[in-house]
Amino acid sequence: MSRWLWALFAPVMLFGDGGALFEKHCTSCHVRHVDFTTLAKNFMESNNTLLNLKAPALNQIRFRVMQRVGDPEGDAEFHRIEVTGFISDYVLNPDRDKSVCMPEVMRFFETMESLKGKIGEEELQSIAEWIYEGAEQ
Repeated sequence: MSRWLWALFAPVMLFGDGGALFEKHCTSCHVRHVDFTTLAKNFMESNNTLLNLKAPALNQIRFRVMQRVGDPEGDAEFHRIEVTGFISDYVLNPDRDKSVCMPEVMRFFETMESLKGKIGEEELQSIAEWIYEGAEQ
C-alpha cells in the first residue's frame, strides 16, 4: 500500500470509524441528531417530556463545543486540538462545571458517568475527531 493511502486509511483501520465507535460507546445515552426547533420545544416548553432524552443530543453538544471551546475564529488546527482534547477529557473526567451545554438544558440530566477504563484512548480520539468533523450532519 502506498504511503499516502496508508496515511489516509490507517486511523480507521487501526482505531475504527468514529461514527461506529460513537454508536458502540455513546448512543445508549446520546441520540445523534434532533433539530434545534424540536430541542428548544422539548427543553423550554415541555420539560424534556416531549423527547425524554437521557443526555444532550450529539448535534447540540457539537454546536456548543465548537463555539465555547478555544477560539473558533483562530487557527483551525489549534481549534481542532482544543476541541478534541476537551471532548476526550470530559468523557474521562466528566464534571458539571466543565459542561458547555446551557444550564437550562443540563438541569434535566445527571453528570455523565466516566468512561475511564471502558474506552481506549485511540477510540476516544477517533470519536472526538469524528465529532469535530461534523459527525455526519
